[in-house]
Amino acid sequence: MRLFHALFDHFFTTEECQNAVTFGRPGNNPSGKGGKQVLDRKKVDGILTYVLRCATLPDWEPIEEAKLKKAFVNKCRARAGSKE
Repeated sequence: MRLFHALFDHFFTTEECQNAVTFGRPGNNPSGKGGKQVLDRKKVDGILTYVLRCATLPDWEPIEEAKLKKAFVNKCRARAGSKE
């Protein structure tokens, strides 16, 4: 999980998190005034893939994809609420 947090902090700014949701389909997101975008899908997928792959290496703790996705949502919400 430390790897996930470090990568998330590196690739996503507070401003990106304030104006976006982590997962979603463009057709289902609120649009117009006050609507939020979806975080850069390539970055999200890259972090997910990398962390899940590293978790399969010897001496690394395994992690479930659902738990990692939940961490994405929570981290984005927490970062959006911070005043960095």
